[in-house]
Amino acid sequence: MKLVLLIAALRIISMTEELRILVVVSNSIRLILNKQISYELHMTQEQEDVIKRAYAAFNERNIDTVLSLMHPDVHWPNGWEGGYVTGHEQVREYWTRQWKEINPKVYPVSIREKNGLIEVEVHQVARDLHENVLFDGIVKHIYTFDEGKIKSMEIVKDE
Repeated sequence: MKLVLLIAALRIISMTEELRILVVVSNSIRLILNKQISYELHMTQEQEDVIKRAYAAFNERNIDTVLSLMHPDVHWPNGWEGGYVTGHEQVREYWTRQWKEINPKVYPVSIREKNGLIEVEVHQVARDLHENVLFDGIVKHIYTFDEGKIKSMEIVKDE
């Protein structure tokens, strides 16, 4: 009987040690994953530079420069007509149509990382072709990136 209890106690000790090792390994993996996720979710200087260059090129009506900063499968809001466009050609067509009717300009006020996304607060001024102001206010743009390029943008007017 004592031998059976001793063997059972050794098995419990062994299982406890295995469990402790599993917990240590699990915590180590979680730390590694958290560091990787944290790294991927924080805005880099390169992303901030891409955003600033994109706004400057947009305001100069330099479509080719803006498109070069976007992922080929970019998902872009059509803030003028509604809906979304996808890819460089649809973005080009959308902006070409828009700029024949209105003259929007956007000026970044702040750029920050929030919940793993990049939030840009912009001062947006949209005028008709006779320079009448159609909109003048603060808007938020929410960006995602893929492979160093802008992958998507959302427009948030009110929170």
